[in-house]
Formats: sequence, C-alpha cells, structure tokens
Amino acid sequence: MKTSKIKICGITNIDDAVKIVELGVDYVGMIINVPFSPRSIDKIMAVEISAAAKRASSSVKVVGVFVNESLTDAREAIDFCHLDVAQLHGNESPAYCSALRDAVEVWKAVVVNSRRDVEMSEKYRASADMVVFDAGYGNGLSIDFSLLTGVEVDVLAGGLGLSNIVDAIRKIKPDVVDINTAVESAPGVKDINLVKSIINKINKDI
Repeated sequence: MKTSKIKICGITNIDDAVKIVELGVDYVGMIINVPFSPRSIDKIMAVEISAAAKRASSSVKVVGVFVNESLTDAREAIDFCHLDVAQLHGNESPAYCSALRDAVEVWKAVVVNSRRDVEMSEKYRASADMVVFDAGYGNGLSIDFSLLTGVEVDVLAGGLGLSNIVDAIRKIKPDVVDINTAVESAPGVKDINLVKSIINKINKDI
C-alpha cells in the first residue's frame, strides 16, 4: 500500500525544526503572523527556521501557514522566508489562490464538519495545488472519516496522532498527513520522541 507523505506543522524554533527534518519528514510547517495561534511566529524567526531546515535536508519542503493575509504581505513572506508552499487557512477565495500560485505552491484548507463542506471544497480544485481537509485550527480535533468516503484527499489534517494515524491512512489514503498538536509537549513545543514514534508507526504498519 502506498503510504502518505508526512508534514509536521506548528514549528516555532530552529532546534525542533532540525531534529524533525533529520527524522526524514517530507514537509515542515510554520504558522506565520497569526496572532490568535499560540504557535505563531514572525517572519524573522520563520526565515531562520526555513534556512536551518533546508541546511538539514535538501529534499524537505517548507510550508508557511497564513490566515487571511493580504496578497502583498503573503508574497513578501513567501519570498523572504524562501517558502516552498503557502497553506491558506482563512477565507481566501479561489481568485486569491490563483493569484498566489504564480509565486508558490498553494494548499487551501477547508474545515470539514459535514459532507456539504467536502462538496464546497471542489471550488478550490482548479485554483489550488492541494486541498487540505481539516477539523479546525490547531484544536486537536479530528474529522469524522466517514465524511471523506470516496473522496480524493490531498492533505488530511486535524487531530492526527498515534491512536488514529494508521487508520486514517488506510481509510482515507491522503497524499499527505499533516500532524501538529499530537506531537507536542506544549503548544508550539514539539516532543521529538512523539514525532519519532509516529513516523515509526507509519513506516511499520502501513
């Protein structure tokens, strides 16, 4: 069975970034200039984390998470932080996604509480490179997997941890699993042993 690529999100410091990259993940994510998030960092820290991650691995991709950022500010952050992907978690329109796409790979997040939310996500298929199905914003909740039956899932996020990651990959078959709160000892502080455990579980059981 094809396994999913792994993204660890909500990284707030260089040390965590380097250790996580050295474990062989495919993506590392940073939440940039989102005041309501306890994992938010500014562009100065983001560029330092991005540079350190890329020094640690030439293959890792760095993702910047934005929420309702202006196009101008998003473009500036993408260039300044040398991002590979912009992950959009606000009310960004398909037109916004298209406008940003000439600068970077774009992932558009959709919060899924019902099958209608899944259906509504289709409007982003042509304007974003990937659609992220999420249960919320860093709240540790997980999606009801039955809502995604028969749906092609690019990125699955929300409450993914040791207890459900294998089930999620087997049932949903996402291209990427996006893991955040389940590998933390505190908001924004990654527990490297938990990251290692979840990677080992995916590699062993999928």
